[in-house]
Amino acid sequence: MFKKSGFKDPRIKRLEMEHQLMKELAASSEYIDFEVVDQRTGMPPDKYLVHYSLKSIIGVREDSSPIYGERHTAQIKLPQGYPLTSAPSCYMKTDAWHPNIKFAGETKGHICINDFVIGHWYTIDMVVKQIGEMLQYKNYHALHILPYPEDTMVASWVRDYAEPKGIVDLKKNIYVDDKILYKPTQKWTASRKKKSMIKILNYRKNIR
Repeated sequence: MFKKSGFKDPRIKRLEMEHQLMKELAASSEYIDFEVVDQRTGMPPDKYLVHYSLKSIIGVREDSSPIYGERHTAQIKLPQGYPLTSAPSCYMKTDAWHPNIKFAGETKGHICINDFVIGHWYTIDMVVKQIGEMLQYKNYHALHILPYPEDTMVASWVRDYAEPKGIVDLKKNIYVDDKILYKPTQKWTASRKKKSMIKILNYRKNIR
């Protein structure tokens, strides 16, 4: 575990804040935990493995029926330039059958978090929650319109098979998993709101 560096570098300050948010989120959830990857001595982490204990679809059988899993892992990396010029890099390390996650191929596991929409104010705990809700099928985009599904094959399965059969359906609130991912206390909520108030202008000033 790192100690606060006291550095004035805006990236390091942001990474320290993100790590604290991760710890607070995990403490408020029965279904999410994480580990730091490639920890650097004296520096806050910028890479995580996030583990979800929930029901999700990990593939389909020959008859198109879903195969379910109960434990899932995502990798989240906060690259140089985050959050001003780079979005989090998010990949599933375990199989995930979801229209906004690439199921196979060279970019297997890539998670589309729609970073053009989330903006600089998005923090890592919000990304973790978004991925969890994607795995639950509380969040998906399967229509062939902007921002377009990450995996068109899975998107077709959702539209042509899963929704007609009532396996998942956002409009009818039919999800794969109904768990509430975390139960924040009032103190946690107040802390998160305070920590997520990012002053972009100050960051840009310090970077110059």
